[in-house]
Amino acid sequence: MIADHAKVHQPSSLARTIGCTGWVQMSADIHREETQEAREGTAAHWVLEECTDKYKSNIYVDPYSFENKTAPNGVIVTEEMIDAAVIHFNDVVDTVENRNHQRANLYIEETVTVPQVHRDMFGTGDTVFYCRVTNTLFVWDFKYGHRSVSAVRNFQLMCYALGAVRRLNINPQSIVMRIVQPRCFDGKGPIREWVTDMNTLHEMSQLARERCEQADGPNAKCTPGPHCRDCPATYRCPALQQSGAVVYDYVQSPASPIELNDHHLVLEYELLERIEQLIKARKDGVEEDIKRRLKNGVNVPSYSLETSYSREKWTIPAKEVISIMNLLGVDAAKPDVPKTPNQVRQQLKKLKIDASVISAYADKEPNGLKLVKDATNRARLIFKESMKNG
Repeated sequence: MIADHAKVHQPSSLARTIGCTGWVQMSADIHREETQEAREGTAAHWVLEECTDKYKSNIYVDPYSFENKTAPNGVIVTEEMIDAAVIHFNDVVDTVENRNHQRANLYIEETVTVPQVHRDMFGTGDTVFYCRVTNTLFVWDFKYGHRSVSAVRNFQLMCYALGAVRRLNINPQSIVMRIVQPRCFDGKGPIREWVTDMNTLHEMSQLARERCEQADGPNAKCTPGPHCRDCPATYRCPALQQSGAVVYDYVQSPASPIELNDHHLVLEYELLERIEQLIKARKDGVEEDIKRRLKNGVNVPSYSLETSYSREKWTIPAKEVISIMNLLGVDAAKPDVPKTPNQVRQQLKKLKIDASVISAYADKEPNGLKLVKDATNRARLIFKESMKNG
C-alpha cells in the first residue's frame, strides 16, 4: 500500500511543528505538487515493501527482478532505487533472523494512530519488528533523499514507535530507532541508530502535544530556523521575510577591521551557518511561488520556466544496448552493465559512425521545471521604463 498519513499533523512534519507552531495555519490552503524526487522515493519504497512482505510470508524474491518494472505511481524502477531498498531490506532480515526468525512479529507499512500527540495524528511506518524474547521494539524509516537525517530524538520515528506500542499493546524495555539513508554521503554510513526507552518517548510526546495544541490555537507563532527548509509557506512567511531583511542589514554594515578571539569567531561562524539556512529557505520558497505564478499564466517580470532534464539514460534493457552496439563495432559493456550513452557516443565518433543512432535507445527524462532569467522579458521592461522617463 502507498503510505497513508494525516493531512495536517503528520509524523513526517512534526519536527517542523516543534520548531515553528505557525507553519500549520500559514500553509493550510497551499497545495504542494509532488516532485520527481519524491515520486522516485515512492517507487523505491514500493520495491522495499514488496520484498519485505514476501520475506514475511517466507517467499524469496530477487529485489533486482523489479528493475525496469513500473511502480504503482507510474515511475520506472531503476537499479539505484533497488540498491537503496536492498540496504534497508537486508538490515531488517538480519535483525529478524538473529532473533529466532520471529517473522510473525514483523509489520510492514501498517498505519498507526498517535492520539497522545494529537487527536488526528496517524501515519504509516515503513517497517516495525517486535522481539518478544528481548522485549525490544525496532522501528525503521527509509529515506531515499540525500539530506542527512538523524535518528536521535527523531519525532517521526517517535510517532511510529508510540503508534506500534499502542497497536500491539506492549511495553517494550527498549526501542531501537533506525533511519536508513543509502544515498546520503555524510560519512556516517547508510544506517543511523538511536536506542531509547518509553520514558524518553513519553517526554518527547508531551512536548509534541504542547506544540500541536499551540499550532491549532490563536497564538501560533512563526519561528524561522532550519525547519524552514521543507515548509510550503516560506514564500509568504513574514517572520522569514523579516529574517532576510535583518540579514541584509547585517551584511551591509560598514566595513571596519575587527579581530575576533577564538570564542567569538566560533559564534560568528555558527551565526553565519544559521543565516545561510534561513536565506536558502526563504529563497527556495520565493522561487517556488514564482514558478507557481508562471505556471498559472502570470507574466512575472524577468523570469520564465524551462524544463530541466535528468542525465541521459538507456531506454532499453542493458543486454539489448550491449548487443546493438556490438553490431556497430562498439564495446558498450562494463562489468554486468552498459557504459553510459555519452561514453558510447564518443566511441561511435571515433569509428566515424553517426552518433545520433544513440537517440533511438537513450533519452533524458524531464525531472521538473527550473526558473531562468528571461532576457527578452527583461529587455522589454527596461524599454518601457526608458519610454516613461523619456
